[in-house]
Amino acid sequence: MTAALDLDPYLLPLPTPASPVVQEHLASPMHAHLNGRFANEDWPLAPLTSNPSVSKVALHWQTWPAHFP
Repeated sequence: MTAALDLDPYLLPLPTPASPVVQEHLASPMHAHLNGRFANEDWPLAPLTSNPSVSKVALHWQTWPAHFP
């Protein structure tokens, strides 16, 4: 018997430590080179915008509260 998860066409594979934070098809070409990896402590969100004048924010996991797993 095949598990129900095997039949789900929308199920995405789990990321590896080397997987990009922002998938390539969603990254803006202007800032795609700033894309982080899952293993990094900081995840830049710059690849999500093509506006050159917007501030480049990031998620800083080392300062994330411990009670938010």
